[in-house]
Amino acid sequence: MEHASAPHAPRDAGLVCHSSSGGRRLPRRHAAALWRGTSAREFRTARHRLLCTGRIEPRDGVPTSRPGARALSRLRRDRSCRAQARRKPAGAPKRGRVRHTGCPRTEPGVRVGLIVECAATFVCEEVAALRSLGVEVALASAFRPGPGWGAAFGDEVAYPRAGRGAWAARALHDGFRSGPRLADLVRCALAERAPLRLVALAANLARRARRERWQHVHASFATYPAWLAWATAHLARLPFSFTAHAYDVQEPRPWLARVAREAAFVRAISIETAARVHAAAGSAARVRVGYLGVDVERFRPGDDRADPPEILTVARLVPKKGIEVLIEAVRLLTRGEGAREGAARFRVHLLGDGPLHAACAARSRALGLHEVIFFHGAATPAQVALALQRATIFALPCVLAEGGTQHDGLPVALLEAMASGLPAVSTPVGGIPEALTDGENGVLVPPSDAHALAAALAMLLGDAGLCRRLGASARERVLRQFRGDAAAARLAAWMADARPSSSKKVPAGTCQWQAEAEA
Repeated sequence: MEHASAPHAPRDAGLVCHSSSGGRRLPRRHAAALWRGTSAREFRTARHRLLCTGRIEPRDGVPTSRPGARALSRLRRDRSCRAQARRKPAGAPKRGRVRHTGCPRTEPGVRVGLIVECAATFVCEEVAALRSLGVEVALASAFRPGPGWGAAFGDEVAYPRAGRGAWAARALHDGFRSGPRLADLVRCALAERAPLRLVALAANLARRARRERWQHVHASFATYPAWLAWATAHLARLPFSFTAHAYDVQEPRPWLARVAREAAFVRAISIETAARVHAAAGSAARVRVGYLGVDVERFRPGDDRADPPEILTVARLVPKKGIEVLIEAVRLLTRGEGAREGAARFRVHLLGDGPLHAACAARSRALGLHEVIFFHGAATPAQVALALQRATIFALPCVLAEGGTQHDGLPVALLEAMASGLPAVSTPVGGIPEALTDGENGVLVPPSDAHALAAALAMLLGDAGLCRRLGASARERVLRQFRGDAAAARLAAWMADARPSSSKKVPAGTCQWQAEAEA
């Protein structure tokens, strides 16, 4: 048994023991004990002590060092030389896991985990634009994918498909590997009333981030996707960011301020949204204005305008879009109130679906406008582009809903209409005045004012020259400020340079987008 306990021990270990009867070899069990579990240095030290005490002496022709020690030393030296040769110079991008202190500059080709909330058209187009720039985008979701997600993203959106028990067990296993960081997530979720399933989902995404070597985590909305992006980045030790739109920062969320302060940056789609984030999180948040963009090649002026003239609205049928105000303005136009000569013949087409679809259609029929207003339901981007090329005027009378707490940010449909060379009629709500200037590239009317909206529509219907001038100016504004490729390139650069230490120092009481605008 003693011989089997040290299979790698040398036969005599080069040791001879002195006794009264003459020299003899050290028993093998002693040599095995001396050999087993010792390094080369420890072996030499023990052997030297035995030699000094006179208990052993070296045998002739047997090396005085541990067998294989010199070969092992040479191997270690060669490995060290090879590692030194492979070492990158200072400042070169590193590979592997990225610490929270910064993200390596690896553009193009930065690996980003994008957490989406819905299959909105502008999200799909932004993903396509980022990939065209060389950004490797891995899609994930904070919610179970809906029925329309297959057409938008295919099977790319990752969401655990295993049973709840198997998913929870795997998530806990992945989370416990992160040590106390998982406990931090649970405490934050309980204190901030976030669903605990997000903790398990964050552990799952952190494991995926390590496996696929993500370099940044980004959320498309400032709702639960933003919390999930923070949690995933916290476990995987990555920088993160999120995009703030309108409704997601208008509703009170107990965790929004903390997540915004810890983010590498917060992308706000308008100056008005940036001000809201700054008011919630304070000057410590790195808020940047990054307008959403549109595809100026797809949305461009058409040559075949409809006759009779068409008023087009593309929107989700929800209260803040002001569809009821548009229906009342059309009633005033057909009854002659606010109408001018040439405004009697027109049609109104509404593209979009939503909870108010049935109510708005019933209201239109009750007013006898079923031959003037047409509801087409949801439409594809290609259908929207074709409708914009045929339309004469674009109308989107956004209002303040839910007691003034809910309103639109900067509707992408408005930017698409401007890119298509249409004169737009809207209201100074949210970030709309940042794109639409009254009398320069469109018309702004007070929100919830059907008479003012009817007068503006009648003015445009009766003046084709004014429509052409406003439409041309609107497209110039989009080409200058709201191009989709430029917006994607700006976001990709921000994610590649997501280093908190490299951000500008912003004085207390100001926001980073203000400092950048003044610079």
